[in-house]
Amino acid sequence: MKILVYVIYLFEFIQSALIIETGFRNFVAGFGDIEVFDRIETMWVSLPILTAVVTLLVQTFYAHRIRKLTESKIIAGAIVALSFVQLGGGLATGIYSEQEKYYSFLSTRKNLLLHGIWNIGSILCDIIIAVCMIYYLSRYDSTIKRTKLILKKAIRLTIETGSLTVIIGIVCFSLAFSTSANSYYEVPMFIIGKVYANSMLVLINGRMLILGAEETPVVIVSGLRFGTAPANAKYSTMETRNGDLEWIEGTVTNG
Repeated sequence: MKILVYVIYLFEFIQSALIIETGFRNFVAGFGDIEVFDRIETMWVSLPILTAVVTLLVQTFYAHRIRKLTESKIIAGAIVALSFVQLGGGLATGIYSEQEKYYSFLSTRKNLLLHGIWNIGSILCDIIIAVCMIYYLSRYDSTIKRTKLILKKAIRLTIETGSLTVIIGIVCFSLAFSTSANSYYEVPMFIIGKVYANSMLVLINGRMLILGAEETPVVIVSGLRFGTAPANAKYSTMETRNGDLEWIEGTVTNG
């Protein structure tokens, strides 16, 4: 889990550094040179390739979580397969952009096809993830009221993040296929990578242990306890076991 977070952080840091470099080159070093806005330069790496790689990591993470919820490898396998489809489209788009060198050369059927594979694969994958997470989380039966509240928050978060990534993906797809704005898709595409990364981090950090019989809060974050609760108070939590987050319910023994 820690390795995954560090890897995604590294990719996001590299992408942000490349974006800053592009902005400096276009608006400072190339000030007054109109042609600089037509050159792709390092954008073929920072936009399609890094975004597609981060998307693959996050979607695979969700696929693993869904496999734990459903105990089915078929749904998780379908998510991973679609994620690799979008990765292939993103890598192909980046390589094709590097070969052409200029944005004005990208108004071709081949480029539109590659964008279609990239965006549609990602959109379908996000829809499946959101639907599965909502469906299986809503089926989780708990006798503890606080657990039900946490599940409702998890479902709401899934709806919000899933809808956001799908909407941004559709916007990217629409702009990429617009004959008058072939490079406008870059703005939402830069955003979507950050949305993926942050949605995964929010899910990982959403592990807490709440409320005993006297409504005294007890919180567990990464194995550390904060606060106290009376003996025999019921609790619920999400803890890491063998590298996986699991729902755990029990009773406080010693207070």
